[in-house]
Amino acid sequence: MTTYPASGSVADASAQRGEAGGRRHFHDRRLSLKLFAVVGSFMLVFAVVLGLAASSLVRFNNQENAAASRSKDVLIPMVEARATQIQDALILRRMAMAPNDSKRPSELQALAASTTHMNQIITQVDAQLTLPIAEWDSFKSAWNKWVVIRDGQVVPLDKTGNVAAVDAAIARLPEAATDTRTSLITAASNVVSSRVNADFTAAGAENQRNLLWVALILVVGISLAFWFARSVIGRATLAVAGLRRSLEAMAKGDLTVPVQALSRDEIGAMALSLTKTQESLR
Repeated sequence: MTTYPASGSVADASAQRGEAGGRRHFHDRRLSLKLFAVVGSFMLVFAVVLGLAASSLVRFNNQENAAASRSKDVLIPMVEARATQIQDALILRRMAMAPNDSKRPSELQALAASTTHMNQIITQVDAQLTLPIAEWDSFKSAWNKWVVIRDGQVVPLDKTGNVAAVDAAIARLPEAATDTRTSLITAASNVVSSRVNADFTAAGAENQRNLLWVALILVVGISLAFWFARSVIGRATLAVAGLRRSLEAMAKGDLTVPVQALSRDEIGAMALSLTKTQESLR
């Protein structure tokens, strides 16, 4: 260890050790402040890591909730659309098979309600779709064409009660093909399901990447905090060891073992006081 004269200042000793001004200034602070800085560095690392982890989990949950919401707000209405357009065909058959004209107005009302419900479903699905789906657009076009032909050609036949004529009209009209429209809705539902699954997969992959970054930041942060703690504690230990050697020598009557004042903290002040005491005794 390099020995400094009693008259030497802490700044002189630090300068000979090649320390930068900012670092020397920190080491001259009180021990309580330096210990607080050590503890605070670890707390800061954990706070940052916990904040990043919480932010990542919140984002992941939001992405999952958004995907689940799209699934609920699009797939369920599409299922209802399948059932509604099938119900539409059943209402037409019931209207044609009604025993008298008094039963048909209620079926007409049911048909109008079914049409209104389908239009509401289409509006709801369109509002939730972020990207167009060709199969869904094809279904809407087919449905609109069918409604025009249904009200213009099939409903008038229903009102006459001519079941055979209704069946013949439905059989010859391609727009009346319920299975075709059902297939289009099913295909559109599959596209939505694929998109939702892709969103879930992307959210999971992003969450994995974020957690890896959090783990990396934790390792680097803990390493830096440990290096900082080791620097502070090591310097204090070195100073205390110097005091101990000098005091042990004094106990044996040797007043020639000087103490190095490494800083202006409490230990440095003790080192300076002990050096002056040795000079006085000598």
